[in-house]
Amino acid sequence: MLIGIRFLFSSTSYGNNTVIIFQLTDEQRVERHNLPSQVPVTMIRLQRHRAMALQALGRRKFVTAVVAALLFYVFLSPKVYEVTFDCIVPAVEPTAVCNFIADFNNLKRLNPTIENFSITSDNGDYHLWEYSVFYTEHLSNFPFIKNSAQALYKVYHTRNPDGECVIESDHRTCFIGRFLCVDSQSKFICHEKDKSTYCREEVSYECPRIASVFCRSEVMFQRRAIFRNLVLELSSPS
Repeated sequence: MLIGIRFLFSSTSYGNNTVIIFQLTDEQRVERHNLPSQVPVTMIRLQRHRAMALQALGRRKFVTAVVAALLFYVFLSPKVYEVTFDCIVPAVEPTAVCNFIADFNNLKRLNPTIENFSITSDNGDYHLWEYSVFYTEHLSNFPFIKNSAQALYKVYHTRNPDGECVIESDHRTCFIGRFLCVDSQSKFICHEKDKSTYCREEVSYECPRIASVFCRSEVMFQRRAIFRNLVLELSSPS
């Protein structure tokens, strides 16, 4: 800001020319002398703007990290899905069907994805039979991808007059050692219907949301194969 700028001048003649000489007043000298003092103020303002910009950038990075974490949780955390399958096994008693499918040796024949298994515990009687099994299998869509599973089976007969037999099983399937694991449950029910056996299986399984289509495809392939092969095995003449 310029204040009270005044000029003192004098003139000198040289021949035909007149030269006007301007002189700064003392007030102007003071003003010009004080101009450099504004530089530190400007630097402070720049530093403040830089600090505010860094704070804004930090907030954006934080918000981005939070959103990414939420998306990671939503798409990769498991969700429970449910499906139901049924079939008729003609001219076979429910007990025969139940005993056949409860035997894991036969289940390996019914499910083409099972590769190996080992019974780890076995106890019970006709009213309640329990056993644990460890088995390995491959994916139907990608046979080179293997997984291992631990399952607990319970087989029992209800008091219903139609001779209902129930097979309940809990499975924990892991893909990378014991790091990436999902749980599933199955309830397989057999009862008499018109001198045949009606079978129904209720399956609930966990799957990351991002892979829901793939998981459903795998479940559908296995259950359809089991039911189709079950009918073929028990309907064919021995």
